[in-house]
Amino acid sequence: TSMAEESRLLVGNLYTFLVHMLWLMGIHGQYSLYVITQNYYSSLLQQNIAAVQMGLEPRYIINSAFNSTYVCMGGTGSALALVIAIFYKSRDKEMRMIAKAAAFPVLFNVSEILNFGIPIVLNPVFAVPFVLVPLVNFNIAYFFTALHVLPVITRHLSWTTPPFLDSYMASGSWRGPVLQVVLLCVDVLLYIPFVSWNEKIKQAQFIERVHHLEQYF
Repeated sequence: TSMAEESRLLVGNLYTFLVHMLWLMGIHGQYSLYVITQNYYSSLLQQNIAAVQMGLEPRYIINSAFNSTYVCMGGTGSALALVIAIFYKSRDKEMRMIAKAAAFPVLFNVSEILNFGIPIVLNPVFAVPFVLVPLVNFNIAYFFTALHVLPVITRHLSWTTPPFLDSYMASGSWRGPVLQVVLLCVDVLLYIPFVSWNEKIKQAQFIERVHHLEQYF
């Protein structure tokens, strides 16, 4: 029913929000909410798979594969977009070095180098995009799937499957990777102002430390 679908959409947004808020506090969001992921979202994916096997239409847009495929490309917070934003905008050597170290892992959805290296954890500058970007991805992907532009995901994938390959394999359609490209562009644009802001704050803090040191000489 439409009411049940609306409740699943609300729960999906809340789950995405909580996962990333936990990460901001240094707590592994997905593991902390593993009961929800395993008992709820994985079961919805299994019901989709069973429906296809019986020749029925899959019902559940939001499921474990949907979340891992569209919401967090490259890892928590859509880390692939943040790496690209840093390479594009940042001139800070330390930031670029961390992005280089994270570039290969994020291709397999491992984002801890960014989370603790930049850091994202306990960093008020990146708090807004880190939470906002996955919510934007979630709702855009849901919208296009609900409009039948994208197929409902009916295949289980390992969470380490690289972006673009995962959406093609999960959806069985070229439209999945196309949407991921669109989402990635949106995500990079959302991250860029905060990369610049973070850099300005670091420069201001460095200048302030230099001034403090000068007082002793």
